[in-house]
Amino acid sequence: MTMGRPLITSRQIDQTTDLVRARVRIMTGITAKEYQGFLARGGEFQDIVEETIREFIRGRYVTDEVVFSGYAYPPEFTGLKPVRDQVEALMQHFPNLDPTWALEQGQSWYDRLKPEFPDWVEGPLVYIWRGASYHSAVQIVLDKLGMTQKFRNYREGQIDANYLKQTELTEKMENQLHLIQPGSFLIVPSQLGKRYAGSSVRRDRELFIPGEFGHGSLAVSCLALTHPQRFVRWEQLHVDCAGDEFSSRANGVFDYAPCLRSFCSELEFSTRGVRNPYNYYGSMSAFLPACIAAVPARSDTCSVSGE
Repeated sequence: MTMGRPLITSRQIDQTTDLVRARVRIMTGITAKEYQGFLARGGEFQDIVEETIREFIRGRYVTDEVVFSGYAYPPEFTGLKPVRDQVEALMQHFPNLDPTWALEQGQSWYDRLKPEFPDWVEGPLVYIWRGASYHSAVQIVLDKLGMTQKFRNYREGQIDANYLKQTELTEKMENQLHLIQPGSFLIVPSQLGKRYAGSSVRRDRELFIPGEFGHGSLAVSCLALTHPQRFVRWEQLHVDCAGDEFSSRANGVFDYAPCLRSFCSELEFSTRGVRNPYNYYGSMSAFLPACIAAVPARSDTCSVSGE
């Protein structure tokens, strides 16, 4: 999903129309009355055409960009903590943020929606609201990681709009969620990578079901703050941040995605090509039921501060 720039050119649309027209002209054995009945169901036909085009496009790499992965979460990690525990852990690092709604209503909100979650949702992930600047929020959390554990940022000095951006889908879905979650935290039904183990980020994004979106650097870095046991050694499933795009040369080509991994007892923030499957990695993703995903998005001027 993109907003503000065309996905398909006018020429490509005309070429698609020509393909359909050429095929219809050579069809035989159908009467005008029968064909008029087909035209009366044009909306259904349009839906089928759209899905067919998407399947053809995805077929180029969805089946190829995946490898077998036998890696899982480290045994030290026993699952996502309750909402309150995560909020309180983040408040230790960001004491000036507003936790009121998250503490008073967050867990009950999540529990009420549980019947609508797909079975791959593992629990609620809590992370700070990005506020006015996504890049500032990411940098603040990465700095906190460097203060709390052995940490290396391989993209130091590149956490800005020239290199890093959220996918439009993730930005939109987080805006919609923030409409009903006031304050400084987002509580998001999530899975932490095993759903897409061994798959490329590009493939993962294509396979998202309605209501699903990728988690970005901010969400994944907050996970590392609240659940350090999720990242403890190399021989485990590491995390691709499918909710972010990264341009390695700051040239407008965003064909990388951030990742978070553990190596030699050191937590590392880096990037990987979105076309490259690797058995050690899996994308984290989130899910919002249709009743939430349909809420109109808004902008917000809240800011995140670690002071």
